[in-house]
Amino acid sequence: MAVDPAPIPEAAGPGGSPGLAYFRWHGAPRVYYSDHDAEALDRFARQVEAAAASGAEVWGFFDNTAAGHALGNAMAVSAMVA
Repeated sequence: MAVDPAPIPEAAGPGGSPGLAYFRWHGAPRVYYSDHDAEALDRFARQVEAAAASGAEVWGFFDNTAAGHALGNAMAVSAMVA
């Protein structure tokens, strides 16, 4: 599982099973509240594409729900990789 923001550098990329890439995006700078900017969303889309290209099953979860940003962020990344 990869998390953003990553509490340690190793948490920035998915680990564990090579057949699964699981990303959790929590919002930054205020975890659970902040909206992700366009640069971050583009970075997430590139991470998803790279993981999919490696043959992994890809899961992404936006957990910046406290201020209602998760759905819009998820739709933006989904449109970038579709």
